[in-house]
Amino acid sequence: MLGEEALGENATEIVAIPLLLRLQLTGALAAIDGPGTQTAIAQTILDEGADDILALKGNWPRLAEKMRLIFAEPGKATLDSHETTDLDLGARRRLPPRSHAPA
Repeated sequence: MLGEEALGENATEIVAIPLLLRLQLTGALAAIDGPGTQTAIAQTILDEGADDILALKGNWPRLAEKMRLIFAEPGKATLDSHETTDLDLGARRRLPPRSHAPA
């Protein structure tokens, strides 16, 4: 464990994670549960020079199945790239497309 952050009564771990990411992460491996898969949090981990283990739940069945294949038969299964477009509901505007591809 690199550190811990005390939270206020109504705060969630999504508030604490960015505070912890100010620690020196270069070369580290960050393993965080569900909230760590937030795009901004995952990108910050990478920007700080660390690697990230992201949780994958069964609510993404096709991706989960591809991951099972990759680990069952390394080198045989491949992941395709994917592009998403999201809406910023607060500003009622479309966000720029994001591309997702295995590294």
